[in-house]
Amino acid sequence: MRRKSGIRPAEIKVTDIKFSEIKIEGDKATVVVDVFSERHCFNLEKENGEWKITSETLNFLPGYGP
Repeated sequence: MRRKSGIRPAEIKVTDIKFSEIKIEGDKATVVVDVFSERHCFNLEKENGEWKITSETLNFLPGYGP
């Protein structure tokens, strides 16, 4: 896929994903996922039967980061 600027997005294949926590309460959910050295926390809401991400936070796992 080429954009007008000529810059192509990098292709990244994630092979190591660990779901640390999945919490569902009605039409809202929180999912915590560890990917490499990062911990992603996704907040989701169910809309017309489909889960959609409403926000995401990112932190480095202990021992990683700047």
